[in-house]
Order: sequence, then C-alpha cells, then structure tokens
Amino acid sequence: MNPEALSQFSLVEIFFLRLTANTIVTALFVVPPFLLLFKIGRYTFTHRRLHKSLPGRKQLWMEIRYSVSTLIIWSFLATAAFYLIQNGWITVRATFSTAVIPGILAEWIGMIIIHDIYFYGIHRLMHHRWFFRRVHLVHHRSHHPTPFTSHSFHPLEALLEAAFFPIALLSHDFHILAMMLFILTSKGINVLGHAGHDFFPRWFAEHWLFKYLNTTIYHDMHHEKGRLNMGLYTNIWDRLFGTMYSEYPEVFRERKEGSREEVKA
Repeated sequence: MNPEALSQFSLVEIFFLRLTANTIVTALFVVPPFLLLFKIGRYTFTHRRLHKSLPGRKQLWMEIRYSVSTLIIWSFLATAAFYLIQNGWITVRATFSTAVIPGILAEWIGMIIIHDIYFYGIHRLMHHRWFFRRVHLVHHRSHHPTPFTSHSFHPLEALLEAAFFPIALLSHDFHILAMMLFILTSKGINVLGHAGHDFFPRWFAEHWLFKYLNTTIYHDMHHEKGRLNMGLYTNIWDRLFGTMYSEYPEVFRERKEGSREEVKA
C-alpha cells in the first residue's frame, strides 16, 4: 500500500489487479458453500435448507451476471482508493509488531460497528418506493437466496454499498490488517446471511446476548417478506427504529424445531 510501490503501475493495471483479487476472494467465499449446500450436499443438508424448492437456473445466472457487475464497480472504487493513497489523500499503515495488535483489533471492531450503521441506513433508503422499484428490486428477485445472492446488486446499489470503504479510509489512517479483517468479515457475514441454510443453534435467537446478532433465518425473512429485518451484522438498529419482525424469535424457533423433527424422521 506504499505510494512509491504503487507508482510503477498505471491506474488501468491497478484496476485489473484489484478486479482479479476481488474475483478470487469472492469466488472463495461464494463458490465452495454453494457447491456444498446446493450441489454436493443437496440431500445431506435438506433439514437445514430454509426453502423446499431449489433456486432455478434463471435466478442463478441473474445473480452471477449482477455479481460480475458488482465486482467491476467495487474494483473501480478500490482503484480510486489506490489513487488517493498514491497522491497522499489517504494513509494506510503497514508496519507490524505485537504492540499494534490491540489497535488493529480496535480498528476492525470499529469498522464493523460503523459499517453496521451505514448498511442499515443505505438499506432503509433502498426500500424507499422509488429506489426499491428501480434499484433494490434486483436483489429481491432472489426469493430463495443462495451464496451468489450476496453480491447480486443493481450497479447503483453496489456503488452505494462499497462507498463506505473510501469514506472510512478518508476519515482515519487504518492499518492494512484491520482493513483486511473487515473485508473478510463483511464478506463472510454477507454470504452467511444468503446461504439459504441455517446452522445456528436453537437457543441463539433468544439468548440474552446473541439475540442481537443476525442469523440466516433473520435475513431470509427479509427476502421472503420484503420490508423489515434490515440489519447486516446485528438487529440492534432494527430494534431501535421498529423495523424488526416481532415474530422473528418464534419463526426461528419453529424452523429449528421443524428441522429437528425432519432429522428424527
């Protein structure tokens, strides 16, 4: 991330480097769980599946097409961030020692918290009638989410979602490891929310602490019903602003009990 090291590359080269890296990382997060849950283990994990029917080819190809456009847009933003780094607008720390580990963890947690708020705000905006019909409907065409759904966005939504990263970098000099941890965490949570299968324990949604964290069922209700359950990492903002399905704990319990009965049968 050193500006001097970047100077040997043109912006076009940086863009294709970022596109390649984004594609590889995203594929590693999306393809293995899709193959495991929907292909190789389609019968093994039936009791964990949230919908009886499997997504059709039309949905999958739509998700792949929009995922490609999302990766292109995110790579443009990453290239813009590199340009800002190269010209001194953004500073990224890269030196490492045991002394900086607490700071790295604090930055990582801080980015997760702020991103949770940012995502909630953008998601609420996407459900405004104008934006939903013209933009967010692309994502909601996936009624039965798959790991590919996690990156299936209208280009404008992809741009707004990814804008968080350069905004965050302009506001603070982050350590590169904190940034990497944040990217990996956000991708992992995004894919988990769209996995179409729930692996959380039965007590999770009613635990005094863990009930504030989202589950696959929590976000699946959003795709199924379409209006509430807006949060990404947590449901804290849904609870505060009244956008949480009140029946979520009951639905979670019923689905988990149903899965348990299937296993017994």
